[in-house]
Amino acid sequence: MEMESVTRQYLQAVPMRCFNWDQLLEQMPGRSMMGQLSPSIQEAIMQASVHHPRAIQYPPPAAYKLQFLKYVVSQIVNQKPSAGQQEDHECIDTLLEEYMASMSARNSSSSSTETCYRSYLISNDNSSCAQDTSSAQHNYITLEEQPQTISQGTTGLRTWPAALTLLTHLKTVPSEICGKRVLELGCGVGLVGISCALFGAAHVTLTDTAPSVLEAAERNCRTNGIHMLSNGLSLSTAPKPIANVVALDWETIANKELSDLVESVQADVIVASDVAYDPIIVPPLVRMLTAFVTRSVEPGIQTVEALIATTRRSETTWQLFLSELQKSRLVYEFVDIVPDVNGCYYLDEGGRIDVMRVRAASNHKSIKAE
Repeated sequence: MEMESVTRQYLQAVPMRCFNWDQLLEQMPGRSMMGQLSPSIQEAIMQASVHHPRAIQYPPPAAYKLQFLKYVVSQIVNQKPSAGQQEDHECIDTLLEEYMASMSARNSSSSSTETCYRSYLISNDNSSCAQDTSSAQHNYITLEEQPQTISQGTTGLRTWPAALTLLTHLKTVPSEICGKRVLELGCGVGLVGISCALFGAAHVTLTDTAPSVLEAAERNCRTNGIHMLSNGLSLSTAPKPIANVVALDWETIANKELSDLVESVQADVIVASDVAYDPIIVPPLVRMLTAFVTRSVEPGIQTVEALIATTRRSETTWQLFLSELQKSRLVYEFVDIVPDVNGCYYLDEGGRIDVMRVRAASNHKSIKAE
């Protein structure tokens, strides 16, 4: 029985209210789970989720595991016998054992100290220059994340839907970053930056502010086989995929320091997701974009571009962002996103998500440090 979609959603910890069981239902009479969860189907569900090798090595949040098991158990306990069936199906032993263990663990552990993971399917058959994403190691990106929206005083320790939308575009059009030097603003736990490295970027620099976020991003790079420059490697000697993680505070960095960073990174593409969420940080964000996309380049070399995925939570903040781009003589266009039905599941619960291509206007002069 095909359970690929169950695996993808479970590893990503898709909320049960949004969980899509269509692939399973299509294999059942009447497209109903009620009365259909035989012992063999229960075992298949367990193997595709809780007992999947990646889920064992990199477990999703414990609370999510419990919610998943509770849902499956409820479908069995509440089901009625289907036509011709002599008696109700019962929960198999392994399902009940996992469910009871999860119930017990809920009362004995602290979610604030829990180390948990989400894994995102990124296999990219369309890319001609990607790294080896056909291997088991790179079918998924696995990230250490916090289950809470705000943890350790920051929202950067979890992946947000805009990052998944940008990942969808990069999977569809890997030529955006293949062979290029990429810089990510506000990397969080690193989904987009790590994806760029695995999709064939020459080098990726992931930046953020909070030490806990930077540490998580570096751990996640290592988990996913990214070679780090902090290990003493250089761009000329390090094997690919390669990246480094750098602290960058948009609000406090001086012009000279920013100019030095721009020249040292030499980014061809800037990526960012869910970074224009607060009006206070919009002007500093646009300052960063301006500095990097107006970098002096040699004649004939393509203009530096930024790909920004933004969730429109507040129309006021959104309009401020567009206004600041225009004041800084940055031009933008919206990118059409082709849905990735075989990849990540993402939820547009926070508002509409747009991906923009941002570049300097043709008459824009490079900004020099003061």
